[in-house]
Amino acid sequence: MALATLYDPIDLKCDHFGGMVRPCLARWLNRIQVILFVIAWNLSFDVANACPVLLKGVEMQPFPTVSRHEIKAFAVEQTARGTFWKEIPLQIDPLDRDGDLIFFQEPSWRREQLTFQDRIALKPSDFGPAHPRPSDLPCTTTFANKVTLKSDPARAAWIMGCRGPVAATTKSLPSGKPDLVQYQESGATLTSNNFTYAFNKKNQMLFESIVLNGFGPLASKADLSIRSDVKKFFTLNFDSSDVESYIELYRTGPVAVVARVSFYLKILFFKIKLALMTDVSFFDDAALIPMFISLPKSGRDHLHPGSGMIYSWKMDQEGSKIRERVQLPEIQPQVVRAGYQQLAEVGRRFCEGDMCRFGYGVVADGKGLQLDFGIRRRLVEMGLFPQLVRDINPTRNALDWRRDRIGDLRDRRGLYLETSGLEEGEHQFDLWLRIGQEQNWQSTCPTPALVSGL
Repeated sequence: MALATLYDPIDLKCDHFGGMVRPCLARWLNRIQVILFVIAWNLSFDVANACPVLLKGVEMQPFPTVSRHEIKAFAVEQTARGTFWKEIPLQIDPLDRDGDLIFFQEPSWRREQLTFQDRIALKPSDFGPAHPRPSDLPCTTTFANKVTLKSDPARAAWIMGCRGPVAATTKSLPSGKPDLVQYQESGATLTSNNFTYAFNKKNQMLFESIVLNGFGPLASKADLSIRSDVKKFFTLNFDSSDVESYIELYRTGPVAVVARVSFYLKILFFKIKLALMTDVSFFDDAALIPMFISLPKSGRDHLHPGSGMIYSWKMDQEGSKIRERVQLPEIQPQVVRAGYQQLAEVGRRFCEGDMCRFGYGVVADGKGLQLDFGIRRRLVEMGLFPQLVRDINPTRNALDWRRDRIGDLRDRRGLYLETSGLEEGEHQFDLWLRIGQEQNWQSTCPTPALVSGL
């Protein structure tokens, strides 16, 4: 599931182009800038912390000189026979200095040394009691760190560097157990014990369907509409049929599937591979989607209000059994068209200090889907925050979005993002998604944790 918009107002000298449409458009295409948001998810829900614990290698105390494959995680298990160590799933994903995932051709990267940038993922549901713990450690260690949940200090896990096998008294991970999240490339589907997520095979920034196990179809037929009303230039309208996107790289692990998506833009006779790669992490109880917006020039100077995007989907469960959780404003087209300053007055109501939080969920029988946005106040002051669209047709018409190929617009929900108030430069915010038990949606993502030496 994804959102995208694009425009480039730099040096567009096309006010009187006459028969020069294609040369002018080609110049524009050569300088195009893309604002892209990718959404996809995969979740399971057995504890109140329905989000992973994410740590950086630099948080290890002291920072260890150890290869990645030697790093293991353990929790304490208490039984009638006593207190024992058990190994729990841990995943290390190498990141570069910009925070992007690194994909490797060969598995030898697992034997390379841990770096400051490496991301370490754990499941809070695997944590055990913090006290007491066995007197003997589960392996011959080079370092040992205790990870405690901030929301529940009585629960903890231990990350250790193990030289050699774990002790015979330690309960090892079962061999041959399938990963929590699995991706079937041929069918373009993600599966877990909780849901099946089917990508649109021609455009994997969109989903074809989301089915929640034990509940049934939840949403389907995602689509998007994009409008850039460029000053002193013609209005640019795009939708999902103008973009092709594919998962080109992915890696499965014991805690998550990580993937990279590449995008192609189609305009008239052109099919252009965009210099854009977007990384997404699919955990079994949440998905992290870092969102980046890079503008070559100020949107305030080059875009009219009403420039932005609507991402919509069809609701497959309607009626009295569906309940909405709305923690974001509903779109008011007249406010959007009035400009980002008036729009910001609406968005800042959801801010506390420097952080603003927005959410939208649908629930039936205690289960459903939740989208959580964490956006800095600085961006909200520029008019950038999600707005709920309950009825696509009147909203599209009120914003003068004349081109739309969504088709059947009944029973659809959508989110709108306005981009005309953004300053030049790169802007970032995070989207977390959860599917499953509503009771798990009270905590923030990722699950906050403290790291200390053993």
